[in-house]
Amino acid sequence: GRAFIVRNTARHSGLWNWTCASIREDAMFQDAEGQLSYAGDGKTARLSEPWEDKAVPTAARHLDSKAPRRGSLYFGIKDLQFEDTHVPASWSSPMLERIQNLTRLPRYMDPRN
Repeated sequence: GRAFIVRNTARHSGLWNWTCASIREDAMFQDAEGQLSYAGDGKTARLSEPWEDKAVPTAARHLDSKAPRRGSLYFGIKDLQFEDTHVPASWSSPMLERIQNLTRLPRYMDPRN
């Protein structure tokens, strides 16, 4: 197969105008925690705090000069629906439902997939 890019797919999604800043300022998500990538031991930081100060350096910086220097903050709220995953206690079903309700499949995707 060949990879391809479909531009503006999310334009019609309810998440289109969401940014890091708007999520940090949203009352529902302010106190939610994200998982600090590469930090180990399930270390987290609140979405509303300057988590960049806690970000851990990545090994990729030694391999590629364009690679991110530090790990990201992962807010994998979708994992809340699975019993076998570790999720921060600050995540809630209403958060997940809000994201789910704002997420729409693009017209070209079959909803059965």
